[in-house]
Amino acid sequence: MLLMTLISATLAVAQPAPALDAAATLSAPGEARRLVLDGRSWSCGTDGACVARGPGASQPALRECRRFVARFGAVTRYERDGTALTEAQLAQCNMAARGRFCLMLPLSAGRVRPIGCDGSEGSGLILPVAEPTG
Repeated sequence: MLLMTLISATLAVAQPAPALDAAATLSAPGEARRLVLDGRSWSCGTDGACVARGPGASQPALRECRRFVARFGAVTRYERDGTALTEAQLAQCNMAARGRFCLMLPLSAGRVRPIGCDGSEGSGLILPVAEPTG
């Protein structure tokens, strides 16, 4: 009996704390908020630090970030499963905070610059355009 108690106590202590499934830092912190979004339970503090637990929906990290930003606001950091988005990906993600693009300004070499409906230029973002196939 003593052996079973010791084994149970050892297993209870050896359990690591549950890892965060996703995390973000808001550009403009505000009130503390909680929201379940795409299967993740998000909690944001007044300091702008947001953490999420839960499996989440099966979707690309950039899409998940855009859906988060559309509800919480722009972010300076977004990571999922231990992998953080790059600065270029964060710029794309934060476009969701400003709304949809109203215009795609053509540039040379098959690239476009998205222009937001508010006149913003998407933080200098330049997107490639797929060449039409014949």
